[in-house]
Amino acid sequence: MSDFSYKFGAVLGTQNDRPYYQATVPMRTLASLLKLDDNHDVNQRSQRIVDTARAKKFAKYLVDNSKNGFFVVPPVVGYIEGDYKFEEVPLDGFGSSGRMVVDLDAKFMLFDGQHRAYGIREAMAMCPELGHQSVSIMFFSGLSLTERQQAFHDINFTQKTPAAALCIAYNDRSEFDKMVNDTFSSSHIRGLVEYEKNTVSGNSDKIYSLKPLKDFCTNFLQSKEVEPTQVKLLNEYVTGLFETINIPAQLITFEAKQVPYERQRGVSVAKAYREDYIVGHAVTIKALAMLGRDVMNSNPTNWKEKIAPLSDLSVFNRSIDDWQGRCVTDREKMMSNQLAVRLTYYKLKQICGLALSPVERQEEHKYFDKDAVVALREVPLN
Repeated sequence: MSDFSYKFGAVLGTQNDRPYYQATVPMRTLASLLKLDDNHDVNQRSQRIVDTARAKKFAKYLVDNSKNGFFVVPPVVGYIEGDYKFEEVPLDGFGSSGRMVVDLDAKFMLFDGQHRAYGIREAMAMCPELGHQSVSIMFFSGLSLTERQQAFHDINFTQKTPAAALCIAYNDRSEFDKMVNDTFSSSHIRGLVEYEKNTVSGNSDKIYSLKPLKDFCTNFLQSKEVEPTQVKLLNEYVTGLFETINIPAQLITFEAKQVPYERQRGVSVAKAYREDYIVGHAVTIKALAMLGRDVMNSNPTNWKEKIAPLSDLSVFNRSIDDWQGRCVTDREKMMSNQLAVRLTYYKLKQICGLALSPVERQEEHKYFDKDAVVALREVPLN
């Protein structure tokens, strides 16, 4: 050990019968300790090359939220290379607490949290007072390159990214996400919303995931800006739409009509409903949002009367011709691409007695007017 060193409190632990150390240090100390594992040969390093845009995004997160007094920095994990020693300082009989004495020439290199660490450096350049904030570090010593690479794999490729629906539900920093959550948590279908998965499938008793309901809001507002007047219209439409398409009541009626075989095989009412009616799918909810924007603009005083035909559940029957080639394939599988949304929207407009615009009529004819289809086929390709 040289005469110059870092000293900080640490806890000694054991994993796989080898020691590791856990410490909490000021961000400025972490920034000084770290060396990037950025060898250009991928086989000679245990980390990915730093994506500076991603790191700067994290730096912005720190700086922006330091003003509000709340941010979270998960622990970073790596290894130490160089001279150090752990000086045990027993505390009330616990022998694993003490302090680390790390030579200034030692290197601390990460295999998890590299972008967070780089972002911390960037954040302190913009906001030096962040330097006294703390971050947790976990580090090993004596790891071979192969072991470090394996650790990177194990940490990064055994995790499951949380569903977008759950992130929407929990994201209080986004005004738009909060608005989406508030809109449907107080709606007629609040008990039928799936908050933890991006799709509703299997025997779930839910009808819509929160993810397509966010798309519903975006389609209606044509923006991700939260403008109070427009949000008020959105909430009016959501209330009116789901009073018209009364899904909770439809499920009760549908359950009474379910054949005994369906009940005996344990199929939930919601699943059977989704299997039989397109209204239980993301493509239709997105199309209904487009319909809402249109009908409220063209019929501001009597738009509820215009959507009244949608109260008849039979119009959404998956097996009728209206939906074939729009959002249902010839094998009665649902489609969900943007074209399917638009074609479904055109049919919903027709059901509600609304005229298609010239552009909409042209696309409608392209796919559903036989004469137009023949004419298109006869046009020579350039």
